[in-house]
Amino acid sequence: MAIQPLSATLEKALSGLRASQSGIDIVGRNLANVNTPGYTRKFQNLQPNTNGGDGFGVEQLPESRYVDRGLEKQFRENYSANEKLKVLDDFLSRFEDTFGAPNQDINIAYQITKLSDTFRALAEKPDSVTAQNGVIAQAQQVVTTLNQLTTAIQDLRSEADRQIAVSVTAVNNAVVRVNELNDEIGTRVAQGLSVGDLEDLRDVEVEKIAREMDITYFTRGNNQLVILTGAGRSLLEGPPQSLSFTTINVLSASSFYPGGGVNGITLNGTDITAEFLEGRIGAYIELRDTRFSSTVGGSGAQSTIDLY
Repeated sequence: MAIQPLSATLEKALSGLRASQSGIDIVGRNLANVNTPGYTRKFQNLQPNTNGGDGFGVEQLPESRYVDRGLEKQFRENYSANEKLKVLDDFLSRFEDTFGAPNQDINIAYQITKLSDTFRALAEKPDSVTAQNGVIAQAQQVVTTLNQLTTAIQDLRSEADRQIAVSVTAVNNAVVRVNELNDEIGTRVAQGLSVGDLEDLRDVEVEKIAREMDITYFTRGNNQLVILTGAGRSLLEGPPQSLSFTTINVLSASSFYPGGGVNGITLNGTDITAEFLEGRIGAYIELRDTRFSSTVGGSGAQSTIDLY
């Protein structure tokens, strides 16, 4: 067996030391980032370095991440649904505060019950001026309460409409950032370099999108992430695509979607509003167009509220 030069022996030892140092660095980063949002634990990949069949130290490969892709996808699907429920709960709780408890003066059912009582009193004493004035006063109170309720509904609808614009901007910004990270990851993969930390950053951006809307996604060659809407339309499959939406500052009872002055969300010129089923956007659309649906006509107020 040929005796290897001293330099080769030293290189073997140095390769092992470098691998050990790299492993310590990875462990240190894992510990330092244990509470960092989006960070995933990394692990070292090594393989024997051979030269003509003889061992020649150790070769370091790009580090890998501990990620359960199936669990990750399930989490994001549930995340979108949960974010929708959180928004619905917030808006409906605020509406209930405005509507009032059954025994509160601001509750419309309570006011109508009082109106019924005044009519009964008038029926018993039809010539009583006090009873007559009582009916008039309570009827005015019912109308006032209905108008206040209608105003509260329109305020909530207007807020939901404005929040759609905020969410659409958040989605567009995140899609652009994912595209930038795709480019960086693709370059490093081609160079044989590790991309774990960049993948973590990309996952954070994907989570931002999932917060706002239901999506599907997958990776293809060179670790490039493709993002589709829940209905299968491309958000990122090549150049990033942008959602478009123009908010209405103040909605009235005569404002509605579609066709009533309220705008939809478009993607490449196509209205896809009806396709947002989950996420914050899905909640805002449901609140604006379904949960809070009200009309005001004539001298009175009529509210149709599909809450549950």
